[in-house]
Amino acid sequence: MAGYTKFTNLEAGELKAAGVRADALSGALRSPLAGVSLSKSANYSLAEDEKVFYIGVTLTAASKTVTLGLKTGQVAVVVNEGGTNAFTLKNVSGDTGTSVAAGKAYLVRASTTANGSKLTLLNNYTAYGGDTVKDWMIRALKTFVQAFLGVLIPEAAAILRRGWPESWDAVWAYLAPVIAAALAAAVCAAWNLILERLKAGEG
Repeated sequence: MAGYTKFTNLEAGELKAAGVRADALSGALRSPLAGVSLSKSANYSLAEDEKVFYIGVTLTAASKTVTLGLKTGQVAVVVNEGGTNAFTLKNVSGDTGTSVAAGKAYLVRASTTANGSKLTLLNNYTAYGGDTVKDWMIRALKTFVQAFLGVLIPEAAAILRRGWPESWDAVWAYLAPVIAAALAAAVCAAWNLILERLKAGEG
């Protein structure tokens, strides 16, 4: 092609061009934020064009390993899209590996040093000492309601024993401080429970 230099392979940290001819482009150009979904039956190492942000993997056989081969600092989300088989996830062959159960998703910050990659489980619902998040949040809500009613009912009963107020404005004037106190007690009780669960999770 007259006026151009042909490169068979070109790698650059940063590439700037005044213009790009669409008819001169060939091969696969893939955004780093693209995604792939792979289905494999054996140990597998990602091809270069599969090293993208979202990597969905289904293993049709058990006890297999998926090796990412990402560059140091590269970030990806790896999801086991299968319904049954877990697989071992590595970035480089020297990694110990992390078991990825069906349906689990990991955020990976890659390192080419063995066991240097950082993996964060994105959909772990069994943290905090074995309690599910749903369970302890329900308990926190129950604690909130119990503390609220525990303060409100006795105070309201004491007010009513003195006789029904003459108007709704008077009712509110009596009950507003009681409701505020009940809410404060409920928030404190629920917050203390949440802090206990968070501390248990850190331990």
